[in-house]
Amino acid sequence: MGQENQPETGKVQSGNKKLGMATSTIWATWLTVLWLIGVAVIVYLRRGDIPTLQLNAIGDFLAGTVSPLALLWLVAGYVRQGYELRQNTDALYLQQKALLLQHEELANQVAETRKLAHHSEQQAAASLAMVEFNITEKRDKEISVINAVQPLFDYKIFFINETVCNLIVHNKGNPASNIVFDCEGFVARLTVGSAMAKDRKVNFNHTRLTAEANVEDLLIRVNYLDIYEAPRLQIYRVIAGNTHLIESREGELKTN
Repeated sequence: MGQENQPETGKVQSGNKKLGMATSTIWATWLTVLWLIGVAVIVYLRRGDIPTLQLNAIGDFLAGTVSPLALLWLVAGYVRQGYELRQNTDALYLQQKALLLQHEELANQVAETRKLAHHSEQQAAASLAMVEFNITEKRDKEISVINAVQPLFDYKIFFINETVCNLIVHNKGNPASNIVFDCEGFVARLTVGSAMAKDRKVNFNHTRLTAEANVEDLLIRVNYLDIYEAPRLQIYRVIAGNTHLIESREGELKTN
């Protein structure tokens, strides 16, 4: 309410000042007219003496007549100038207040823009997080589906002597083909050319071992084609006769 009434108050004050300037001019004009009328009356009453006056007397008379008028209008000018100065000062003050209001409004707009930008950033971050979550979830599901159709091999090793053993591989998972077993400590890779169905067992007899083979902890890499004929790699660790699958991922099929 205060800000709405300020322009009206400024208009009233401006009107009062304009009225004051007009009043100073009016009363100066009226005083001038009255003064000139008085001088005219005196001249009329003393019209018989005027021809006998000397020039210096006439000059003194005119000077005495005009000097008060000059002083009067000088005062009126100062009064009018004072009103104008106050009016200019008030105008500058109103301009300053308007600039301050504009600055405040601009600051509020900037603050609101920052809030909107921050809100937009939060929305973008939330959308990005959701997209990343969906991608991760989709990838995990795809990996789960892929892993669900992979074979799962179990290994049994029977030693004939220190350098020769029989290896029995049991597929407890899904079928696979073109299987290549690369056993750490074995002299050569072991291959199964035909498909190895679920629950099928393959015996590798008289498999030779290297002198450095650790028969208590064997690392076996298996490259194969799954049921979708995609190349895969599984890595097993056979520790004290127990089989542990430690990695399953995409791979490149190896051959002899």
